[in-house]
Amino acid sequence: MSVLNGEITKITIAPYRGSTTLEADVKMLVEGQEVRRRWKSPHTSRTATERWAREKARAFLTGRAAKEKEPAPAFGEYAVRFVVDHIRACKLAPSTAEHLHTTLKQHLVPMFGHLRVDRIGDDQIMAVKSLDLAAGTINHILQVLGQILKNALSKGFLTRLPVIKPLKNGGGRARFYSPEDYGTLVRAAASDPRALVLVLLAGDAGMRIGEVIALEWARVDFGANKVHVEVTDWNGQVGPTKGGKPRSVPMTPRLRAALRDLEELGDLDASGRVLMRSKGRFSEEGEPTTYSWARASLKAVHARAGVKALGAHALRHTFCSHLAMAGAPVTAIRDLAGHTSVSVTQRYMHLAPAGLMSAIDLLASVHATAGAPSSLEKGRRRKSARHEN
Repeated sequence: MSVLNGEITKITIAPYRGSTTLEADVKMLVEGQEVRRRWKSPHTSRTATERWAREKARAFLTGRAAKEKEPAPAFGEYAVRFVVDHIRACKLAPSTAEHLHTTLKQHLVPMFGHLRVDRIGDDQIMAVKSLDLAAGTINHILQVLGQILKNALSKGFLTRLPVIKPLKNGGGRARFYSPEDYGTLVRAAASDPRALVLVLLAGDAGMRIGEVIALEWARVDFGANKVHVEVTDWNGQVGPTKGGKPRSVPMTPRLRAALRDLEELGDLDASGRVLMRSKGRFSEEGEPTTYSWARASLKAVHARAGVKALGAHALRHTFCSHLAMAGAPVTAIRDLAGHTSVSVTQRYMHLAPAGLMSAIDLLASVHATAGAPSSLEKGRRRKSARHEN
């Protein structure tokens, strides 16, 4: 008997595990695949049980067909619900959660929110790639879209996943300050102890601005000469650092001295944080620092130094770039910066040509000390001798 897209092929009635209760073992064929269900019967006779099981199987197949034909939800509604659940399930950092919501609000929902989720295909992927945005931004939008569509596929709303290939990102080299410009910035910040610590924590310790803002004196270890980077502040929300891995960074002599000088001022923040705001038009003395405060402080330092501002994060890029220029191993830079993988650190390694040259010099020294000439060299000598003769 055919029921919509399914067919009952066999019903077997037998006692359930040796008891007096009857059980119906029903086999069905659905789209060429066998589906098997077992149900305990409320009846005591085999005839009534078989009739009951047949009706139950019909209802099962009917409900299955109805579920398969249920239209997919609108992309906007589905995407917002997925992101909220994804943030909660994965316990994402506040900054990551904010970026996901921003991607939905500014790009994906305005573009595709009115479409059903199963209508997102190759044309929509091409529309994202055609946006007048940086390649890195477009790839991030594609990544979020791919996550949403994969979830929709697992829920049965899609029959196939469209191919999503990221754009080639040719602008991977980070902007940083030259050693001369960075030295000028440090000297210009020296007149303000807080600004000096801000610049050095970012440029001499490679800390992100959120990590600088959240740094507490309890995590400044003068005994071990290290700064323990364990938390970050995002719009007042304190959470784990990016990547979720704490790290410890040794202090340079001038960073240690700057922190000691700031500590000796004695006007410590009640929250225990290293940096606090000064009294001003929009703040009171001792209030917790914010990203806006850090940006304003760095802007003032750049103005005094006469150096073009490259952005707050450029100081962290400067830390990594100067390490590479000094010949530090890529794994050491990775660990000090807290990168998730060496591939992230590789964007700085073009600044270490001296390291590559020293490797070639080592190879040449091995060849020079090998002693006997190679077979190729012997062949060249024999050929030269024949020409001379």
